[in-house]
Amino acid sequence: MLNLQVRDLENELNTAQRCCQESEKDRRKYTREIKELQYQVAEDKKNEERLQDLINKLQQKLKVYKRQMEELEQTASSNLSKYRQVLTQLQDAEERADMAENSLVKYRSKSRLNLSSSIGGIYHSASSSMLMRNFSRSASAMDVMREEDRRERED
Repeated sequence: MLNLQVRDLENELNTAQRCCQESEKDRRKYTREIKELQYQVAEDKKNEERLQDLINKLQQKLKVYKRQMEELEQTASSNLSKYRQVLTQLQDAEERADMAENSLVKYRSKSRLNLSSSIGGIYHSASSSMLMRNFSRSASAMDVMREEDRRERED
């Protein structure tokens, strides 16, 4: 009977030792998992900080790009306005040049008619002087218009 009790106690001891070994094995396993998770948390935190820095830098770049875009839009708008103004001035100048050219053609045709219809020397000389006056007026008007156009282009 005593032998039986000793065996039972030895079996209980063996069972308790195995249980203790398994518990120690589980403890080491969980300790290792905890260390791995702590390492992963630290890595995730570093990555989060890097990503936050990157986000901040990209937001700053975005602000700079938006400001540049607004400046470029203003410049484009200003240039378009100037282009339209110059185009209007060009059209006005072309219109004035056409009118001056038409006036010159009229004066020339009138002068030719006056020259061809003139018979007498006095009339001929009067027509010639009138032709010269008309021509010089037309030429000076053309010069004035050209000068105005040149000034407008410089502005």
